[in-house]
Amino acid sequence: MNFKVIDKYFLTEAMRMGAIEEHLDNRVVHTFEDIHLKCGEPVHSCCISIFDWLKDRTVKDYIGTILNRCHRPKEGKDHFEYDIFTMREMVWAGNHKLNDSVFNRVMEWLKFDEFLPNSRIVRAEDFFIEAGKHDPHQLKYELQSYIDSQWIAIASVNMHGTFLSEKYDIKLEDGNHAFTGCFGIGYERLAHAYLAEAKRLELQGI
Repeated sequence: MNFKVIDKYFLTEAMRMGAIEEHLDNRVVHTFEDIHLKCGEPVHSCCISIFDWLKDRTVKDYIGTILNRCHRPKEGKDHFEYDIFTMREMVWAGNHKLNDSVFNRVMEWLKFDEFLPNSRIVRAEDFFIEAGKHDPHQLKYELQSYIDSQWIAIASVNMHGTFLSEKYDIKLEDGNHAFTGCFGIGYERLAHAYLAEAKRLELQGI
């Protein structure tokens, strides 16, 4: 699987929405060659660098995108290592109209499940979804693929409401806290999902 081709697709789609490709600090990997050389420091999520940069700022319809290597806790043993992988992420911050518009568009990007029969799109939980608040602007959806007897997240779309903008003090021009959200996709995870599906079809003689 050619990660450069896939990344060009997501980067192009993000830029069509007005996104700026960010290169913010030494944690950010600028190119696939950098990733191959294992340059840059892995982070838990690419959006961390963007939110650090947006801290204490006033924004108007901000959309940014970034590429990095991410680390996550291992989700199993005796199978493919998921703890470090390449992620393209897009972050937005603005009023609720921008938030809803971008969220609806990037939800379409999760529809890899149409090409991966052993995949699904599901509602998920995360730290920014406050228990009991029932905020319609705090949502998380994941594209998950069934690999090695477990569901693994390939990509996700998240609406934070004002949870993160309050933490980082990101405000709109009217003084209210911005609505924020993000989309992220792990390229190695996506590739492994396709390999697992190809193996399944081969075993079935298809």
